[in-house]
Amino acid sequence: MPAYIESLTTNWFTVSDTSELQALVGRIECEPREGSGETLTVHQRDGQVRLTMFDCLDTRLDYYDDDLDDDVDFVEALVKLLAEGAVLRVTSVSWYKSEVARFMYTVYTADGRSYDMNTMAAESAAAKEFGIPASVLQAF
Repeated sequence: MPAYIESLTTNWFTVSDTSELQALVGRIECEPREGSGETLTVHQRDGQVRLTMFDCLDTRLDYYDDDLDDDVDFVEALVKLLAEGAVLRVTSVSWYKSEVARFMYTVYTADGRSYDMNTMAAESAAAKEFGIPASVLQAF
């Protein structure tokens, strides 16, 4: 059993250069889980794009850039490709040894603003408020 499993999905959004987007997506190595996984895929509709990736084994959402001689975060590089006025919403979930390790919902704007919500923290707060185990909320 792999240690890490990663999933990611976005809203429909616009980018300044779809060929740059395809090149960026090509840098993420993903081995989908047999029978349920999907590599990082670009969907296109009416001039907009959407990214999906489900159940990728031991996948990292960063890559090494020879020109920069450094690691580059995939989502940060994606934000740089946003068209003027575009808004990107990213939902990402990571599992480690079959336990949810991170569940993030983040909104980015083309002008550099962002908002993160750690949904696991929200689940913990809701569980405490309702007096139930957080694991009950994770089952939905």
